[in-house]
Amino acid sequence: MRREIENSLVGTYGRLTLLSATIMLLGWLWHLWQRDARNGIITVGIGLLLLTPLLTLAHLAYLTMRTDPLVARYSLIVLVLVGLAVLVGLWTGGAR
Repeated sequence: MRREIENSLVGTYGRLTLLSATIMLLGWLWHLWQRDARNGIITVGIGLLLLTPLLTLAHLAYLTMRTDPLVARYSLIVLVLVGLAVLVGLWTGGAR
C-alpha cells in the first residue's frame, strides 16, 4: 500500500510540474509571437508550479484518508496553515 501511495504522489507531482512547464512554454511562445510586455499565461504557469507541492499534499491527504487518518489530518492541518499564511501575506502586503 505504501508503494502505491508513493507512486501515485510521484505521478501527481510529475504531471503537475509538466503541466505548469507546458503552460509557461505556451506563454513564452505567445509572448514571442505577440510581443507583449506582460503575459498572464506565464504567470498562471508559475502560480501552478508554486501550488504543485500543496496540491500534492492535498492528494496525500485524500489517499491516506482511510488507511492512515492521522497522516490525512496532519496534511489537512498543514494545508490550512499554509492557506492562512498566504491570506495574511496577501492582506498585509495589500495594505502597503
